[in-house]
Amino acid sequence: MSMADSKTEKEAVLNCVHLKSGDTPIIVAARHGHGDLMNFLILRGVDIEQRNKDLKRALHEAAANSHLDCVKLLLSQNAEIDCLKRADWTPLMMSCTKMNIGVIRELIQSGANMRLTNKDGWNCFHIAAREGNTEILNYLLDCCCDIWDSCSKNG
Repeated sequence: MSMADSKTEKEAVLNCVHLKSGDTPIIVAARHGHGDLMNFLILRGVDIEQRNKDLKRALHEAAANSHLDCVKLLLSQNAEIDCLKRADWTPLMMSCTKMNIGVIRELIQSGANMRLTNKDGWNCFHIAAREGNTEILNYLLDCCCDIWDSCSKNG
């Protein structure tokens, strides 16, 4: 095996794709909070913007699963903060379904757009209100006092 063949095999492993889900190693690492593995992959040139079949990226998974260190790592690598997955959900929207205000703060302080809406017209405030965490709702209102004043597609 030549050096070129060895390099190609390593790149194939680092960027392998699960046939059913489309998940890649960096997406799975973000989902499970394996920041060291994510850093290893990033240092070897893995694209942090890889998408699975639901169009989720590593940032969606890290935010949805409350892995603050992984969110910070991805943002430090200039991950697209307002990237959309299927049904137009951003990482901020996904983080608002959880009770981890630290991830929500990090995303907002890093410039996440609080006014974006998903396919149903819901913004991050609507999603957080559905979950009922008053600390998160108050924080969102502190960041954008009129975020509540919007209507989803179903009223």
